Amino acid sequence: MQAVIFRLQHDEYALNVTAVSEVVRMVALTPLPDAPEWIAGVVNLRGHVIPVIDLRRRLHLSVQPPDRNTSILIVQTDAQCFGMIVDALVEVLDLPAASIETITAPTTPRFAVQQLIHLDHRVILLLNPSTLSESIPVIH
Repeated sequence: MQAVIFRLQHDEYALNVTAVSEVVRMVALTPLPDAPEWIAGVVNLRGHVIPVIDLRRRLHLSVQPPDRNTSILIVQTDAQCFGMIVDALVEVLDLPAASIETITAPTTPRFAVQQLIHLDHRVILLLNPSTLSESIPVIH
């Protein structure tokens, strides 16, 4: 499996590369009234309005305002397309199957981390994009 590795605070996270359609630089977002606090707003990407989540807030991490080096990962699930604000991109890796461990998580609330990746001295948290997208307003 190939994964896009990115950083939030001092930890590394990943998404399966098939879920990431592109990476864009931080742009001005239009706020979405009455949305959950972890919805940063929406962005017009080549004529398509896409909701963007602040992944730090979504994962209950400390909040940090985005800067010019902040990236937005554009993620596609079966249900919808959305953006995720991440601190920094690290790399794209080919992951050996032996490095991946599945997590047995509580069923409620939905757990965003689906697997752990062990590479040498690193532990990378593999996120489930479908779980992350729950409660995001669908924009048609």
